[in-house]
Amino acid sequence: MALIDLSLVTSALKNLLEYYFPASGNGEVTVSTLPPDKVTDKGLGLYLYHVTEESSLRNMPPPGSDSPPVAYTPMALNLFYQLSPHTEDDALLGQTLMGVALKALHDHPVIDDSTNFGLNKDVFPLKLRGGHNRLRIALLPTASEDATHYWTAGSSPLRLAAYYQVSVVLLEPEEPKTKPNRVLTYGVHAFVGGAPRLDGNSSTVTYLVPDETKPRETNLSPAQATFDGTVTFTGSGLGGDSGVLLLASEYWAEPMALDSLWAPTFASDRLSVLIKDRVTGSDGKPRLVFPGVHGAVLKVTKKQTMSDGSTRESEYRSNESPFLVVPRIDSIVGPADVGKKVTVNGRIFANPSQPNLGAGVKDVQVFVADSRLAPQAGTELAPGEFKVANSTRIDLKLPAGLKRGVSYPLRIFVNGAESAPRWVRIPKT
Repeated sequence: MALIDLSLVTSALKNLLEYYFPASGNGEVTVSTLPPDKVTDKGLGLYLYHVTEESSLRNMPPPGSDSPPVAYTPMALNLFYQLSPHTEDDALLGQTLMGVALKALHDHPVIDDSTNFGLNKDVFPLKLRGGHNRLRIALLPTASEDATHYWTAGSSPLRLAAYYQVSVVLLEPEEPKTKPNRVLTYGVHAFVGGAPRLDGNSSTVTYLVPDETKPRETNLSPAQATFDGTVTFTGSGLGGDSGVLLLASEYWAEPMALDSLWAPTFASDRLSVLIKDRVTGSDGKPRLVFPGVHGAVLKVTKKQTMSDGSTRESEYRSNESPFLVVPRIDSIVGPADVGKKVTVNGRIFANPSQPNLGAGVKDVQVFVADSRLAPQAGTELAPGEFKVANSTRIDLKLPAGLKRGVSYPLRIFVNGAESAPRWVRIPKT
């Protein structure tokens, strides 16, 4: 039974020691529960100096549906006591008392309603009896160098003491105002295929190498998909009565559900989506999808027919499967020559100036061959510099030292995500 008065536990331990001494033929002893520096009578001191919560019983279920539920569940406590002798200048007598006290607590590691020493000397106080309480007493293995921290006597010499843990004490909760209904029907419901799980994802990148006429295709896993590209997820248990793919991003406070614009296609072992540049949040406002790392989570709802004929829906979520959304290069416009401006059209290179789309682009880097272009420093672009004009356009000038008649790879990184392979060619003349 839970209790609210911790002194009942201290009284039980005090009774145990005071009853044990005469019962074992060691005379009588006085046990004080005051702090050690306040004890004046000869005898033993038993002081409650610390309390902690028992972690293994921290999440006990509440008896009803009251709120907050934690107030209606008992709090499990561990109580910590210091046992010490107080015999003024008679150290030998103090050691004698400690030896008997240590044996008393050793011989009675568990005390309950039945613990007594005859002649109606019950260890438990009256208010503690009848509640099926059981208290475990354990001597703590306190190192000698640590024991000095428990005394605050300044320059006084070390004191003889032992330290005990008493558990588990249940602190009385609030009286519940609700009670769960009776369970009238029982049933075991199995789900064929189990909970959804995403094992991986992939995408296909298509690019045309200079001086070749047939495009090449490369399969990437994890996926590196650009806007309007397809990401395919594989796994198990992906089918259900209804499924929603959630997209998680560091730019959003919560995952966003992908709507029909993303053309999600579901099967039992795979699903695919078409990457779009925006998604609608739960508040009805659009959020921009920026290049970078994203995570996909599948939410599946399954229906089960209960034993009474009713239908119950259960929701399950898969693990998160990460993939990259990469910037897209649509076209490269302008004379690709040293000192001449080149315009790169695509998306998404910057955040448009609509606040409701949220923050997004943290870093943009542009490389031509292995040379990194610098952001524009002056009022005009210089060779080897670039400027993000808006979310769909980058202006740049090629760096000096490039050879004529050669194609050089153009690489754009947004938030660490690299665009698909593209090349700029320096004319021969």
